[in-house]
Amino acid sequence: MKKYLWSAGCVALLLAACTAKVSVETSDDEGKAPNTAQVVEAKPTTYAEITDATTGATGLGVKAVELAPAEAMNKTMEFLKGSMPFFVATVEQGLPRVRPTGVVTFFQDKIWFHVGQSKGVYQQILQDPHVEIVSVGKDREWIRISGEATCVDDEAVSNQALDSRPHLKTMYNEQTGQKLGNFYFEHALVELSKADGTVELYKW
Repeated sequence: MKKYLWSAGCVALLLAACTAKVSVETSDDEGKAPNTAQVVEAKPTTYAEITDATTGATGLGVKAVELAPAEAMNKTMEFLKGSMPFFVATVEQGLPRVRPTGVVTFFQDKIWFHVGQSKGVYQQILQDPHVEIVSVGKDREWIRISGEATCVDDEAVSNQALDSRPHLKTMYNEQTGQKLGNFYFEHALVELSKADGTVELYKW
């Protein structure tokens, strides 16, 4: 019984000491009550710290690849050509919105994605340009493109997109009054998850 009471007393003293330490280290200005619930959020300092593509399940790391902008975009488009649909994620009033789309093109040295101007996704991007595109390719490989989308109302851009998907011409024309909205990434961060579990990370 004495041994048990001694052990319980030690545990109580240790807990009290830990609590006191937390209170001192997280207290605000002198004279104010300590804020024991304060959380310090670590900001990412490298590429590899801002991706969740690699997990403890694989135990494999992220490989940052240095590519010229043109090479990075070509690598991205080569993957996208072999995958469909593309899922476009946007933000609306602080909430995520995701939907599939089938129109991503390469034109004027830019990667474009296209959505109808009458759709909610178009207005969401105009309000908040932070967008991600995800697509799954062969052998469980997948890609994620993250960046701020720039809107361009250009008939030449719309026409080349419609030429790449002729069936859309029945939807977007002068008779229906429907128009395509065109967006591109001026700068983007790309995560390419490979079949072997590794992740390539590059940007333009």
